[in-house]
Amino acid sequence: MSSGTQSAVEAVDAVVKLSYKEKVPVAAMKEILTFCLQEKLASMQLYDGEKCNEAAKVLCDTIKNRLKLLGYDRYKYVVQVLIGERREQGNESSDCMDM
Repeated sequence: MSSGTQSAVEAVDAVVKLSYKEKVPVAAMKEILTFCLQEKLASMQLYDGEKCNEAAKVLCDTIKNRLKLLGYDRYKYVVQVLIGERREQGNESSDCMDM
């Protein structure tokens, strides 16, 4: 066996198998989403495009960080927040993707 093949076999032996039986509790995720949205949006009465754009970014980061605190390292979280006015006009949005 060549040394290149031997090092490849050693690398395969070092791989950690992930548990597929462990699932993220959906109820806990919904609770985090509800809490974060109520906490941030309770103080906003009127739509202001500049404030809502920044609020969307803050909400993305807050939700993503709280989901990561659940401790499920096997999962990647994609959070998207869209805050818009209730009229048929253009919308501003902010995405936060961390993988």
